[in-house]
Amino acid sequence: MAGMLAILVGVVLLGGAGLLYAEYRQESRVLREAAIGVVDADHQRDPARTVERLTRWVYNNQGFAKNSRYFLSPRFGPTPLQVLESGGDCADKSRLLAAMLDELGIPSTLVMLYAPDYARSTHTVVEARLPGFRAAADPVFDIVFPDGAGGLLGVAQLKQQPERFEARIHALAAERGPASKVAFYPTELESYRWPRTINWERMPVTRLLGSVLGWVVPQPDLLTRPRLLAEPKLLVSVALFWPGLVCVGLGWLLMP
Repeated sequence: MAGMLAILVGVVLLGGAGLLYAEYRQESRVLREAAIGVVDADHQRDPARTVERLTRWVYNNQGFAKNSRYFLSPRFGPTPLQVLESGGDCADKSRLLAAMLDELGIPSTLVMLYAPDYARSTHTVVEARLPGFRAAADPVFDIVFPDGAGGLLGVAQLKQQPERFEARIHALAAERGPASKVAFYPTELESYRWPRTINWERMPVTRLLGSVLGWVVPQPDLLTRPRLLAEPKLLVSVALFWPGLVCVGLGWLLMP
């Protein structure tokens, strides 16, 4: 009886995981079609131009108010598709940009910019990451950072050379005019001097894990953030899948 009940619970969990994953893949196809519509085949072969074009498109798509939509719980925030449909703030638009880049085969990570004391995150941006290629992109201000040689600068470079960040902001403000959004960029509060992809200081257990990782990898604060943390339906699907699998396995063992 116990074995059958465990299998039944497992099947329900696995079924829920499967349905959510199917919805996630369907929404991913919509994002891919949107991305392909923005970036033609020639530009897809150039990751720098792809990042630049998609950043501008996400900037121009919908508004900048915090997206009030969410999946299951406000804690999960909106899905990338909901951001595509309704716009959002820096965290929301960065989530959408990262998802669209991923659909075009360019892995990326969300990066939180912190105040000087690391007490709070003040802004969220995206960093595209391919072998030998890093590119910081801000879809709320429509900013990428040319390196002067046809490529783009990444977060680590902007952290090491803050003068290049400031010069780019000033140049864009002069180019776009005093009424442009970038002219009001809060450079003192939202700089690349204190970036993090994961806040290891959030809880004692994550603080311990971050300390351990510090002995193994350089700059654990800039490790690629798992995509499922920005994909609510994928996250819940994974969260249901493994308990479901365990329940089915346990039920099988308990069967007479």
